[in-house]
Amino acid sequence: LVGSEMCIRDRVDAATVKAAKTAATGKILNLVNAKLPVAKGNTVTVNFYVKGLAGTENVTVLQLVNGEWVPVTVKEIRLDHIVLDLTQSGPVMFVQN
Repeated sequence: LVGSEMCIRDRVDAATVKAAKTAATGKILNLVNAKLPVAKGNTVTVNFYVKGLAGTENVTVLQLVNGEWVPVTVKEIRLDHIVLDLTQSGPVMFVQN
């Protein structure tokens, strides 16, 4: 599966926002709750729109998994877009370092 049309991006709750602010090591560019049609053990490539991104920034992407923020594989960063490989649904944080 490839494509952002397969990913529903919702707002996160206040507790997740607070946890993200605590864990972030730079400026939070975006924080979304990604809901994906992915079966356990599979990977979905998703193109996220991040307004104002020049494509040259150093961006770290983390996903909240079992209460911990873990790194996500970034496939590409370009003008206004970040392409990720995700293996599950859940909150995703984009941090400019």
